[in-house]
Amino acid sequence: VLTKSVPYSVAVSGISNNILCFMLGAMGISVALTKSGVMKRLAYSIVRLFSPTFRGQTIALLCSGLVINPLIPSVTAKTAMVMPISKGIADAMGYKPKSKGMHGIWAATFTGITMCSYAFYSSNFYCIYVRGMLDEAVQERFGFLGWFLAAIPWLVVLVVGMAVGINILYKPERNESEMSKEFIGNELKKLGKLTRDERITIAVL
Repeated sequence: VLTKSVPYSVAVSGISNNILCFMLGAMGISVALTKSGVMKRLAYSIVRLFSPTFRGQTIALLCSGLVINPLIPSVTAKTAMVMPISKGIADAMGYKPKSKGMHGIWAATFTGITMCSYAFYSSNFYCIYVRGMLDEAVQERFGFLGWFLAAIPWLVVLVVGMAVGINILYKPERNESEMSKEFIGNELKKLGKLTRDERITIAVL
């Protein structure tokens, strides 16, 4: 604006529409979901549904990304929340730092939380930026459902390919790579019953 390179309306177009409001609201909910403990509880609940073996837990972490991603648009917030959980799982399974098993758990978490985030419009700020640059007529085609449907072919190839690749490249060298079935249950017990903050956050979400 000061150099008169572009008109004022063009210079502020990125923050003068509903995208800014959406982002601010999404960021607020992201912080609440993370700090209240709702997402940690959800992540552990998903992991508990799968086998305590290496294969079962890598698939669980891939699937947890598909559930968590639509709820939080900040990849940084999701990574900060889920990575310690995956580290705890790897430790409980007896994987040493820099071992194949540890790398496999990390790869599954990274894929589920970071790479799969592009499949959901509300999951990654970059998706919001890209949609905001499209013509308004085109934007209408890519709401939450439209965006997800368009991403399904890529998402299936990504998840299946990574699940197979991880279990080939990073399969632990020892066979006894099984986690105690009580580990996840104990972690959920530590969280206790739903707190007032968690109930409010779920209601707002």
